[in-house]
Amino acid sequence: MGRLRARLMRAEEDREIHQHLAEAERALGRAAGTCGKMIRSGGGRYGSRSAIRARENLRMIRKSLSLIQHIGQMVPAIDMRDQDMLPESELAAIAQQKREARDERRRAQQEATVHAVEGV
Repeated sequence: MGRLRARLMRAEEDREIHQHLAEAERALGRAAGTCGKMIRSGGGRYGSRSAIRARENLRMIRKSLSLIQHIGQMVPAIDMRDQDMLPESELAAIAQQKREARDERRRAQQEATVHAVEGV
């Protein structure tokens, strides 16, 4: 699941973070498997105390996996550059800049038209 989540992230930073989390998830899964083997064998050559310890470790590993799986996006999903999200003062400044640029283009077109007419 972690690798899929890493691929679906839009932001490069989120993608990188979730790739690392996916690696950690796989490593914790392998550790949980090792603890499970030790529990099933009753501690094996190490005795029943090590099986009890393995159960405690398995519980902590499962908690860690749960925490890793619940880490979400770091970069907000909403594009804050969207003009609908800007305050009115910034929207007014952007509109003024657009008007000035449009007026400048019109002046340049008029000058080009005048020079073309004069040249004819």
